[in-house]
Amino acid sequence: MKIDDLVSRFKNIRKLPNGFMVRCPAHADSTPSLSISEGVDGRLLLKCFAGCSNTSILAAIELQIKDLFPASGNSQNGRKAATSDASSFVRKIKAIYPYFNADGTLLFENIRYEPKDFRQRRPDGNGGYVYNLQGVERVPYRLPELLSALRNPEPEIWFTEGERDADNLHSLGFMATSFKNWKPEFNRYIRGCHSVIFRDNDKVGLNQATEAARLIFEVARSVKMIDLFPGSPEFGQDVSVWIDNKSADGLGKEDIAEALAVLVEAADRLDAGAAPFATKDLKSGREFRFTFTTLEDLFREPEETLSYVWDKTLITGGFSILTGKPKVGKSSLIRPLAVAISRGEPMLGRKTAKGKVLYLCLEEKRSEVRRHFQMLHGSGSSVLIHSGSTPQTTDEAIAALRQAIEEHHPMIIFIDPLSRVIPASDFNDYRLTNQLARFVDLARETGAHICCLHHDGKGNREDSDAILGTTALFGSVDCHLHIKKRQHGRTISSAQRYGEDLPETVIELDKETGLLIEKGELEAAIRSAVKAEVLDAVGSDTLTQADIKNAIPQRNGGQISRAIVELVEEQILVRSGNGKRNEPYQYSRAGTKA
Repeated sequence: MKIDDLVSRFKNIRKLPNGFMVRCPAHADSTPSLSISEGVDGRLLLKCFAGCSNTSILAAIELQIKDLFPASGNSQNGRKAATSDASSFVRKIKAIYPYFNADGTLLFENIRYEPKDFRQRRPDGNGGYVYNLQGVERVPYRLPELLSALRNPEPEIWFTEGERDADNLHSLGFMATSFKNWKPEFNRYIRGCHSVIFRDNDKVGLNQATEAARLIFEVARSVKMIDLFPGSPEFGQDVSVWIDNKSADGLGKEDIAEALAVLVEAADRLDAGAAPFATKDLKSGREFRFTFTTLEDLFREPEETLSYVWDKTLITGGFSILTGKPKVGKSSLIRPLAVAISRGEPMLGRKTAKGKVLYLCLEEKRSEVRRHFQMLHGSGSSVLIHSGSTPQTTDEAIAALRQAIEEHHPMIIFIDPLSRVIPASDFNDYRLTNQLARFVDLARETGAHICCLHHDGKGNREDSDAILGTTALFGSVDCHLHIKKRQHGRTISSAQRYGEDLPETVIELDKETGLLIEKGELEAAIRSAVKAEVLDAVGSDTLTQADIKNAIPQRNGGQISRAIVELVEEQILVRSGNGKRNEPYQYSRAGTKA
């Protein structure tokens, strides 16, 4: 089969310099994620970046693997095909690299094939695998061993580009992980370590090591960058090649480990003025430069998935703000949420991730905080309280928060209120966002969610416009939680950058338990109330719609009309008449004689 014939069977076709990108038929795809190209031997190559197998892709368009191979012994470009037997091109698994969470639970595996290729898979819970990482938490390679090493007084972590290199260093007795695709939130696992970064002898290796070094530099006690092949004209050399070379020279494991340790010991530590930082950040003194990725490399990166502290609402490593008028119940919401997260219990119908909670109570009386948590039976939960003293500047607040995160490793931090950590005379000053950005950066870097309580402005502005201060406040957050006092009681809603908006929901504080009780969505509560008022207005009479509306002047006419329609559909009201201009429909309760 020719490549054009194959491509014509797909949708959303996009031409690339080396092939095509199309919509994958084997999964729910909204944008092209399936690459189609031609190999030098004439066979057609498929790669779905969502992880679908070639078999499932071809089955969806009623083809077989053999259809990807040239019809004759010669390929289109004149090169002779190696074979027409599809079995000779079956990939073989060369290595499986498992990724575990802190508790040792398998999250996913990175599979290395021969010929060289990689795919990720996750357990399906039934003894099998799903070949994508949708909804899977990303963690550093060898996380449990890494966390164990950090318990040492002077922990040293060695970083390599790939898992194979990390495994080979581990076999020599060194604590090693992979820095490939290192994320800012991974820094929470290596804070305070002495780091040693081995970079591969090629351009890609240099760039990846440089980017990782910038991130690691923020939290490590020291950083060393190791080149094992300085000045070598060859490319693609890495730690594993170096170890193999030493082994070929007749050295045993102990001698190889000693030789490597000597190289690391002799290497200089990086400082703020050294490579790999090229342009100085005047505020921090740290060197900085922009790094760029080609679109092709960007398309090859696995889809980033989000993990949540509070499902669909507060993301891990995110920054949120909870606002409302004074005395509307902001703290009354936060404290039950804090206890729920500390125990991994659901809140307002949404799951939480279990973890430690830091609660900075910087304004309310300590006795009131104690009383509320006693009502919540908070003893035994991992909620830590700070009340009383407040930082004098944002610098002090950031430094104190960083120290607290290093010591306690919280899942979430509540700051009550925001004005105590950002002493601002005017929250309408747009420059305030520069201060907020520091809290956002801290959350991203450490993986701890930071949620700040703040006030609404004056008047009756709705949603994001209600936040006290510049509109840029809303633009700085991942989630805006909003508490309001309505006719039907207090309500909570959210506006999300990530996740799913929480519809405006009526909540009630149980005065005996301190818990929040969900009473349903506001819209449904209003419909129910209007229906009740319509029924009261009708009573035992027979009224027109105009009569009913006149009897309920406080309600919107559209709300009343919808309530009447629903009551008729529910057969609670009975409609009579022909609905003409001079003979309008009349409504009475079911069972009432006209």
